[in-house]
Amino acid sequence: MDHVLPYVWFGLSILSAFWGCVFLALSQHRHLRAVLGERQAKRITRPLGWLLVLSSLLFCILRDGVNFAALTWPLSMALASFLVAMVLAYKPGWLSPVAVKAERCDKLCGD
Repeated sequence: MDHVLPYVWFGLSILSAFWGCVFLALSQHRHLRAVLGERQAKRITRPLGWLLVLSSLLFCILRDGVNFAALTWPLSMALASFLVAMVLAYKPGWLSPVAVKAERCDKLCGD
């Protein structure tokens, strides 16, 4: 099991970097407009995006330690941001379920 754990940490790092980039992109009006049409950006998307980006850093540190995480984290962020950019450019509708759920969560949090 110990030989599998580094791959789990790195997988979690890439996933949290991807979803962090998705939520940061959805916090911008033009990307949200591309995904859902004319709607306001939600307050919860930006803090959630930054939380996921920082958790990606934490997963890289848990996997490799601080020194090598300084290399693996920017690479995982580059991969995640590239994937989000491609999804927003070619298939923005794929992110609409995430944006709708963020909208519902923002309504639950209140004004």
